[in-house]
Amino acid sequence: MNEHQLMFGECTDGAKVQAEPVSGKLLFYSSELGRVAAERCKTAREAVLLIGHLIETYGYCGTGETLPIGDPEKGWVIEMAPSPEGKGGLWVAKKIPDGEVFVASTELRIREIGPDDPNTLFGKDLYSIAQKHGWWKPADGKLDWLRTVSEDEYNPPIIPCAGSGGCSHVWHLL
Repeated sequence: MNEHQLMFGECTDGAKVQAEPVSGKLLFYSSELGRVAAERCKTAREAVLLIGHLIETYGYCGTGETLPIGDPEKGWVIEMAPSPEGKGGLWVAKKIPDGEVFVASTELRIREIGPDDPNTLFGKDLYSIAQKHGWWKPADGKLDWLRTVSEDEYNPPIIPCAGSGGCSHVWHLL
C-alpha cells in the first residue's frame, strides 16, 4: 500500500505464452509493474492505465498474472499475459462492482470483454493479436479473455504455497 491507500495484490496464472525478459522488448514482470504504479499513482484506475501503458510500451515477460488493485473508493483487477508477438504484452482490466467480492487463485478470472463496457479496459492490440493467432474471431462475439490467453480453462500453474493459508487471496471492497 502506498501513501494514498492504493494497494496491490498478486496471483500467478497459467498462460499459452510464457516469456523470458528480452532487453529492449520484454522488460517488465508483474511485481515491477505494481511497484512502479505504487510509486506514481493515487487511484486504482490510474494504476491500471499506467500498467497497461508500460506493458504495451516496454513489454511484459513471465506467465499470466492477476493484480487486484484498490483505493479507498474503487477496486480494479488487471490481468496480463505475454504476447505471442515477442514484444509488448496482452492485458485486460475490469472494475470490481461496488459491494462485490473478487477472488484470485492461480487462474485468470476475467471472462467476456467488450469494447463498449466502460468498466473494462484492455490493450489496444488485444483483438488483432488474438485474431491473428487464431485465439478469437469476430464471429465469436465478445472476446473471452481466459479462453483467449490461457492454455485451458482450468489449467493454473503449479506454484508451491507456503504456510497454512495457501495461495488464495480474497479481495473485498466496502
